[in-house]
Amino acid sequence: MAEEFYILDGVRRAAAAREAGKRMIWVLYHQAGKKSRMRRVYLHSLYSPKSEIKTNARFFRIQPPIERPIDVEVLGLEGQSPVVPLLEVELV
Repeated sequence: MAEEFYILDGVRRAAAAREAGKRMIWVLYHQAGKKSRMRRVYLHSLYSPKSEIKTNARFFRIQPPIERPIDVEVLGLEGQSPVVPLLEVELV
């Protein structure tokens, strides 16, 4: 089974990468008891606690390539909010 990730920080940046046609993005992968590490993941493996993103000036200032990585952890850990696949996050 493919890995799935919960977005801790960076839903707007991930959505901007999606809208720019990117398939992969750099993330900072956090694991309990381990040092966080950079890695590339497919956008379809990301899950968002936000079901929609406002397309305001803040969103449009994000220009790929995304400079700052998205913070993620493995999906399904205790305490995570309900999620939607990043590919289904709506721009409003």
